[in-house]
Amino acid sequence: MSSVKKKPALVLKRLIAAPRERVFKAWTDPVQFAYWWGPHTFTAPKVKLDVRPGGKIEVDMQGPKGSPWEKPYPMGGEFREVSPYDRLVFTSNIGDGKVHENLNEVDFKDVGGKTELTLTVTVLRTTPEFADSLKGMEQGWSESLEKLEALSQGRIEKHAHLAAPVSRVWKALTDHREFGAWLGVKLDEPFTVGRTSTGRITHPGYEHVEWNAEGIAIEPQKRFAFAWHPYGIDPKVDYTKETPTTVEFRLAKGPAGTHLIVIESGFDEVPAARRAEAFRMNDGGWTAQLDNIAAHLAKNP
Repeated sequence: MSSVKKKPALVLKRLIAAPRERVFKAWTDPVQFAYWWGPHTFTAPKVKLDVRPGGKIEVDMQGPKGSPWEKPYPMGGEFREVSPYDRLVFTSNIGDGKVHENLNEVDFKDVGGKTELTLTVTVLRTTPEFADSLKGMEQGWSESLEKLEALSQGRIEKHAHLAAPVSRVWKALTDHREFGAWLGVKLDEPFTVGRTSTGRITHPGYEHVEWNAEGIAIEPQKRFAFAWHPYGIDPKVDYTKETPTTVEFRLAKGPAGTHLIVIESGFDEVPAARRAEAFRMNDGGWTAQLDNIAAHLAKNP
């Protein structure tokens, strides 16, 4: 094992448009932590946080299917300092620290109702086998903080790299028949900006749910957006009285095809009684739908 000078290897600052109490909780609540921990396309299927000095951290990270990280790999750690809403200090390690270990210091500062977050990462010890991962540490943390920011601001953000050209992905998104085929909905007519598209969900168990979404933007091969009422599955509830969320699909050319980003924003306006469930269900739903569109494009190139 090589010895590394204990000086910061990385310092990142972010100004997040959310109160620091909310941002701090995203670091200490296991459910929220699982949402944002890890780079885009990674998930954290297991998170255990004993949030107190000396408390243990257990996290499994998992990359996308077909990647070198598609099997969960464990990360351990320990909280060193817990000062609610002000500061967190914890270690994160691979192989019980025998392969690699970081010290992570997170400071939260209130700036007019927003949160100035400062992350300082110090490498405590490492090994040659971890060298490639170390090179990607800044990108990995930057993408994690992007996910944290989205969560703190009440929005879902998902990324996918699809092995199809932008023009093909665009057609799968905006042709109402293709859209319905992979999303699981039978739509009555094509999408139109300023018009509400109607239809019915075809996913097993949800056939009773009507589809209603107002077209917001159709910018060819760049952006497609609509507004709807998230997880509006109770036929006894009139969701039209609620403020809808906005769903955006953003497309860009990627190294192997198309980089697709799905953003659903506006959850802060969803009634508090059902906000958490709507966010949780749509968060998992969009993860599954990105797999669905990838499978659809593979079957229909």
